[in-house]
Amino acid sequence: MVELTKQFTKQPRRKKEPAKRVAVSPEERKAYEEQIRQQAERHAASLLAPDRDRR
Repeated sequence: MVELTKQFTKQPRRKKEPAKRVAVSPEERKAYEEQIRQQAERHAASLLAPDRDRR
């Protein structure tokens, strides 16, 4: 019989590294939240708008 090598055996999963955290001032956090909110509004509006490319 043919013997399987390590190449074909399942490797153990790698442990995930802990997520990095960044300290942000309250003003920067508020500005970031506002930016994300505006992007979400633009995205929602673009989904409702008719496609101009389709004709």
